Amino acid sequence: MGRVRDIYMRYISSGDQFVGRCLSLLPILSMEFACSPPFFTTVPGSDDDRWVDDCIAAQFPMASAIVGFGRLLRMGLASILFHRDWIVATMNVNHIVCVSCAVLRSATTMEKLESVPNLIEVKYPWNDHVHSFSGIPPFVSIMQDLSLVRHDQRELIDNFVTQVKEALRQYGINGNHMAEQRLQELLNQFQRDLDGRLDRAGFQQARANEAERIETGQGYRLHVYGGVLHRVPADWRFPRCGVLDMWRQWWIGDSVRHIHPLRLLKIEDVQHLDRIPLDETEQHGRNGRFGNQRRAVKRTLCDLRFLMNWIANKVETAGAKEEVITLSSVNRMFEAVAHLFSEAERDGQKSWLTVVRAVRTRG
Repeated sequence: MGRVRDIYMRYISSGDQFVGRCLSLLPILSMEFACSPPFFTTVPGSDDDRWVDDCIAAQFPMASAIVGFGRLLRMGLASILFHRDWIVATMNVNHIVCVSCAVLRSATTMEKLESVPNLIEVKYPWNDHVHSFSGIPPFVSIMQDLSLVRHDQRELIDNFVTQVKEALRQYGINGNHMAEQRLQELLNQFQRDLDGRLDRAGFQQARANEAERIETGQGYRLHVYGGVLHRVPADWRFPRCGVLDMWRQWWIGDSVRHIHPLRLLKIEDVQHLDRIPLDETEQHGRNGRFGNQRRAVKRTLCDLRFLMNWIANKVETAGAKEEVITLSSVNRMFEAVAHLFSEAERDGQKSWLTVVRAVRTRG
């Protein structure tokens, strides 16, 4: 455009910002294209802000100490927690994202987000005049106005239907009332019968024993399927994750999905996996004659115990063993022996099954 015009007409920056929104996979034909990244609304120095710092240290223990990474890690954590419902609903429960996010396995984290609903927010240019928005085409604002019109129409229809139902109720025209009440009675009776059967089978005592957890003060519910009690749900598989995250699950487990610490697993809890064929995700990257066959769970559990006990012995030798087990203490114990893993193993991020073979080879 010429040296003088280029000084005053900066079209390249806004074009880059538009491309950035496209690369973020924001839907260009929706008003969501104008949204801001998820961000924490905490006040610096407040209790909520310190809680965010603790979550960053728990989720990114290796990167949190790197100078200059603070803002990037904060944005990454906000994105994970903001999209937690989508991750749980869309991703397979054994997906690498689900098994590697420590914050998604913490029941206290979920309780915190539920108790402070506005802790993470996403803003739009039409309802925010503090943050700057760029790279947004004008038609997005028009689509937002159309969306508001459609919302008002739906709200008008819903209010009309609600008023009609209320009028029918006032006149006693409600034939479903008795059916709903009877259904509730049947459900209550079924629950009483089930509790009685569990008591007679001795399951109640087993539940009480499993609930005694010194580490977190929270109990883990047992899972019943196939007529047998299990410490993991039916859709659980051995996580395909790094050594650090497996070390965490070995000690802590998953209080959200009620998955017990993996060090408590017995062969009876996972033996049913031998009868389940590999799904499409598990078959990815497998080939050869036995590529579609599941590895015997007895061998996998044996390898898991071997590796975790090997790390635990190294921790004890280094004098870093801690008696009170929390996520922070588990991270500290691992950091004490992280130097034992070579740089090629990326400080515990390499697959734990690969590390098992390397440790056995080294002896």
